Amino acid sequence: MPIRINLLAEQQAAEDLRRRDPVKRATWVAGLLVGVLVVWSAYLQVKLMAAMSEVNRYESQWKRLEPEYKKVTANFDKAADAERKWASLQSLATNRLLWATPLNALQYVIAKVDDVQVLRLKTDQTYAISEGIKPSTNTDGTMYGGRRSDSAPGSPPSAPR
Repeated sequence: MPIRINLLAEQQAAEDLRRRDPVKRATWVAGLLVGVLVVWSAYLQVKLMAAMSEVNRYESQWKRLEPEYKKVTANFDKAADAERKWASLQSLATNRLLWATPLNALQYVIAKVDDVQVLRLKTDQTYAISEGIKPSTNTDGTMYGGRRSDSAPGSPPSAPR
């Protein structure tokens, strides 16, 4: 049997050792992880750009609708103010009839008593107007009465009852 001498055995062992080097494998794994992170970051960036375009679309839509919204809310506020004023006028008009009973009684008293003539009758009717409570909103946009959170959404100025 012939003896075989491999003169390249030393170089082959070095090449094999270089091929199985753990640092080289760690470099490949690290490069792969960095590549995955770059791809994931690009994916997130694309999603962010899509979300920003949607936000911009909604903002432009809101800008287009905002003047109409302001007109509607201004009209709603005017209507609510007119209703409060109407309720106050209605209250004052109904309270005006409270004089009917005293004047009727005066009429009967004068008719029953002889030799009494009313030359002048002076009456005084005053209204102590209470301040109205302006409606306000909390941080959720819910209306409440202002002084107490369980009250009505504001109240108009009114005469005492």
